[in-house]
Amino acid sequence: MPERRGGFIDRYGYPFCRGRIFDVVEKDCGQYDTVTEVMWVTGAALFIRLADYREVGGLDGHFFAHMEEIDLCWRLRSREKKACLYPAKCGISCRRGYVEKKRIRERLF
Repeated sequence: MPERRGGFIDRYGYPFCRGRIFDVVEKDCGQYDTVTEVMWVTGAALFIRLADYREVGGLDGHFFAHMEEIDLCWRLRSREKKACLYPAKCGISCRRGYVEKKRIRERLF
């Protein structure tokens, strides 16, 4: 599901995935086939220059398993760096028990 690779933040500071609001996911009709600037990119799909990563102090250890990549992208954006989603034909997402015990299996998209 390409909509889970990143997203935006609303005016109240609440992050949401591109193409999904709560449990409603829009149908993929090709809208994910172009490069799109977003506020944040999920850590599983994040590529970043080492110098930029070090400049902002890397991932904040106060966050665990959720939100650390959003915080990282926020700090990069404050230094006028951009986060973009690039189209991909496939990706692999492995969900493990520490996040949600019901979803332990590996999924291929």
